[in-house]
Amino acid sequence: MSLYLTILIILLVVPVTISFAPQNAILGRLRRAGDLSLSTTADSEAALLKTLKTLISETGQIGVDADESLAAKIESVCGELEAFQKGENLSGISLQGKHTLLYSMAKGGSNGKLGPFVGKVQQDFLDDENFINSVSLGPLMIRLQAVREILTDRNVRVKFKNTSVSLFGNCLVNKETKGQGVWKMRYFNKDPTVGRRIRVMDTPSLFIIEENN
Repeated sequence: MSLYLTILIILLVVPVTISFAPQNAILGRLRRAGDLSLSTTADSEAALLKTLKTLISETGQIGVDADESLAAKIESVCGELEAFQKGENLSGISLQGKHTLLYSMAKGGSNGKLGPFVGKVQQDFLDDENFINSVSLGPLMIRLQAVREILTDRNVRVKFKNTSVSLFGNCLVNKETKGQGVWKMRYFNKDPTVGRRIRVMDTPSLFIIEENN
């Protein structure tokens, strides 16, 4: 090969090699940065959920009786979780099976407090529209049948239909119930790798519930 041809090949190949190598390296770094960003986001969300559970373990499910500083921290964490799902359709997520109340700022029996006692509060979804709110305390069971109607990506109208009270499985009260309200969905953890799905709602009081499935 002539010296002239060798020099020409070097002049043509080397710049091309140099021009592609840095771009490939940059693309690789960008991909790694993107993966790291997604991983960091997931880790941050998981950390917030862990913090939320820790705070709730200190307050119990009756938020209105909790220390004000702890209640404020729980509200703050919920606000941070809410930011992870801006623009997402939370109302349309399918709901199935039983869900257990973790924390409520509502006053009255809906939070599970019956006099000096605290019962277990659950939601049992028959389908995406029909569900039963229940409070159980030993042999006592209070059930409130309700229907969901999706209004927007975040708002759901809940209409109450029937209330029943039973003791040792024997029905004491079974009556039609009227009333409705709009619940705002603030956060719904859909990633099973983080843990059980958790819903954060305003009903209008803060209401945090965990899926049993």
